[in-house]
Amino acid sequence: MAANSSADTPVDDIARRAAHDALGVQIYPGTEIMADGIYHHILWKADRDANTNTQSQVANIHLKHAGKHALVPQPSDDPNDPLNWSRLWKWLTMSSMALSTFNWVFSPLSLSPQVPYYMESFDSTLPEVINFIGVSVLVLGFTNFIWIPLSRGLGRRPVAIITTLITTASCIWRAKATTYNSFLGSAILCGIGASPGETFGPVIIADTAFLHERGFWMGLYQWAFWSGLMVCSFLL
Repeated sequence: MAANSSADTPVDDIARRAAHDALGVQIYPGTEIMADGIYHHILWKADRDANTNTQSQVANIHLKHAGKHALVPQPSDDPNDPLNWSRLWKWLTMSSMALSTFNWVFSPLSLSPQVPYYMESFDSTLPEVINFIGVSVLVLGFTNFIWIPLSRGLGRRPVAIITTLITTASCIWRAKATTYNSFLGSAILCGIGASPGETFGPVIIADTAFLHERGFWMGLYQWAFWSGLMVCSFLL
């Protein structure tokens, strides 16, 4: 089976294959090599074993760094690569992600504290009113199968804007609804628009942040997500 040349193979893949060949350690998919020491050990063992192929393969690896951290994944030379964006632009991107996540989570779940009010307004039973929340959350889960593939084709930003507009429109409809069925329709639409709140945060973080930075950004995402859940319970 023919192998790709090192020029056509991502440096991360070369590093993992070299580590496997030189150390005899199984490098499972998803494993990342973050310390330069592993490469020195690989070179030493490759030299000791006179493994010319492994030695030349590893010798061609030139890792990009940020301080003491080897960058994972290794960024390309394209200035439009999200990994190469400026720190300011990344902060703006992550702030938008956090704000959108808060909005997506807050919108469908803000109905919970108002259940008694809706029972009175629509002359409905408790199970009927709970449907507003249940149907919204059910639709929210399934429509990720639509938005995630679309975000890969159209881009994250267009899909985020579209879903935010859908969520906003559903909230306006919900405020204007005067019948049970109309309100239920607005709850379904809200679930459709709010579904990226479950998935877009980690996807955007993986697109724009290096591995050693992702813990901070995942913390911001989780803070926005759980804030949406907590705030909706007493704000309205």
